[in-house]
Amino acid sequence: MMTYFKQTISCRIAALILLCMGSLLHAAPTGLDGNGHLKAVETKTDGFSCTPLENGVQLRVGGIVKNVIFYGPTTVRVNENLGENYWKYPSIVVVGKPAAVPFKKACPLHILPLYVRAGSIVPMGPVMQYATEKPDAPYEIRLYPGADAPLTLYEDENETYNYEKDEHARVDLAWNDAQRTLTVGERRGSFPGMVAERQLHVVIATSGRNAGLEPGRDDVKTICYTGEATTVKF
Repeated sequence: MMTYFKQTISCRIAALILLCMGSLLHAAPTGLDGNGHLKAVETKTDGFSCTPLENGVQLRVGGIVKNVIFYGPTTVRVNENLGENYWKYPSIVVVGKPAAVPFKKACPLHILPLYVRAGSIVPMGPVMQYATEKPDAPYEIRLYPGADAPLTLYEDENETYNYEKDEHARVDLAWNDAQRTLTVGERRGSFPGMVAERQLHVVIATSGRNAGLEPGRDDVKTICYTGEATTVKF
């Protein structure tokens, strides 16, 4: 009986050693993207899953994903995406005894907080007093990475009901997050007075970079769009 017990313990220790060796050979994912935001590891969106991370565990229930990351014996970080990843979405950090940490953002009267979902395309233009003041002004195409994103850019005369007569133009844009590529599709449709050629300033927005009301200035990709399909690579 003692021999059998020793053999059982030895087998279990050997299995544990092999498991640890496997963990060393195949590093676990961190559960975070390059900007420190939550990144879903498990791709399926139904049921329940539990995935080991490098310093914790990631839980998924349907479309809701939560990280529990241990930074030390007394520090735990918990963050979740509630089905989607949001820039500036708060994390709760527990140091020592568990305690909720409030998420605060200063919002004086002259500032309107804007939360943009990761995987968004936001077209922006110059400040104008009326819609047709600067018809040929460049557009800034602001990309918020973190997921693939589609957008249809729509234009018409801005002054008449001729859009009801199909006098308008549409351009499909698609951001491929894995390849970091923006595809600008062929223009569909036209209308009187349409700007045939327009500059597009394409930028990637991150926290504190190309993210304010001022035009983006870091790593700007400029193209002259003439209505033909093109791509922009970052």
